[in-house]
Amino acid sequence: MWASIGAKTCLAVYTVELLLNVFVSGLALFENRWSVMDFCIIFSGWLEVILMAYDISAKEFTLLRLLRLLRILRLMKLCRHHRWLTELKKLVMMMASCLRTLFWSFMFCFIVMSAWSMAAVELVNPVVQQMAADGAFGDCRSCGSALTSVMRANLMTFQTIIAGDSWGDLAVPVIEAHPWTAIIFIGSLLTLVFGVLNLIFAVVIDTYAEHRQKDVMNLAQELDAEAAEDKRFLQKIFDQIDEDGSGELNLD
Repeated sequence: MWASIGAKTCLAVYTVELLLNVFVSGLALFENRWSVMDFCIIFSGWLEVILMAYDISAKEFTLLRLLRLLRILRLMKLCRHHRWLTELKKLVMMMASCLRTLFWSFMFCFIVMSAWSMAAVELVNPVVQQMAADGAFGDCRSCGSALTSVMRANLMTFQTIIAGDSWGDLAVPVIEAHPWTAIIFIGSLLTLVFGVLNLIFAVVIDTYAEHRQKDVMNLAQELDAEAAEDKRFLQKIFDQIDEDGSGELNLD
């Protein structure tokens, strides 16, 4: 009940805010993507209220449920107006500027994993099948089928190397029985952990640094904020020195 009242109260406040902004700026307000997002959120909120008034569940409409998720994006607007959220703003900007880089990085990681997985399926899987038939893996039920296909091998590689889980269940027994398989297991470990993941980290940092250098608007805002902070600090010092409150200072 209280959650419903709070949601409707927030919806009313957001609606009044949007109407006031439209009154001041007119239709030019919707040239800003944040204003368009606010309009979509408020529209979905009132549509939900109308549907509930007619005893229609909003859960039946997939698009409406997706629009409701956009409400969380309103929190991002706080980063633009509050200096104490500077670090959060930088994190959000970094994520937004590196989305494409992250996507291609994940694709590259998947390609490298698939290459090692194909090698494991062709070379190591017969050994694993023989060891599974001999009961070498004990209670590990998934070890025998871990390398039967490329996608299963990808899952095993992600689990053991990227996530660092259950390395000893499959890799260690196989390497102990057939040392040459260390080329596949340790090779994939070194390539992915010390190669691909570190490379992704370096590329993401470089992408954000390049984007930040080109983002003149945000740099100017940060410089203005720093200048205003310095002025307030100097004003406090001058107020302490100005004992008579005249607003003027001299060398005496």
